[in-house]
Amino acid sequence: YFTALFQYYIIAALLFTVYGLFVFILAAWRRRMGAKLALNSSILLASAFIVLILEFWQIIPPQPEILIILYIGFFLSQSLLLSYRFGLNQQRLLWKTEASSRSKTEFISNMSHEIRTPLNAILGVSTLMENKMTHATERSQMISIRKHAEQLTTVINEILSFSELE
Repeated sequence: YFTALFQYYIIAALLFTVYGLFVFILAAWRRRMGAKLALNSSILLASAFIVLILEFWQIIPPQPEILIILYIGFFLSQSLLLSYRFGLNQQRLLWKTEASSRSKTEFISNMSHEIRTPLNAILGVSTLMENKMTHATERSQMISIRKHAEQLTTVINEILSFSELE
């Protein structure tokens, strides 16, 4: 019973192989990445499958040398395809890393400006007010504000210089 269905199985497998080739031809025509390598690989495998079918139906005599060449070509083509995809993934990862680094640098420079500008204003105003204060308590409070602003500026400068080193 199963041997009667084998002929239909071969025809169905042949149709799926042709459909697979059609898909890879479309991908290569649309210039998809790696489609030409995949098309080469599928052509080699389809050729081996066709040779096996022709041998099974006894249309051609057994061709072991041709099959070996087709299989070796298929495996080499698959190796090239995998190497290409690996290299492409590495390139994409590099692009993402560079974009991340650029956005980090932009963020640090923007934050540096946004934080330092108000701190410099506080330092300047506190210095001016400190010189104009007559009462000792007010003067000591202005000195305290200025010292704390200077300490905060130092901490921010250290954080930003550390993040720039990374």
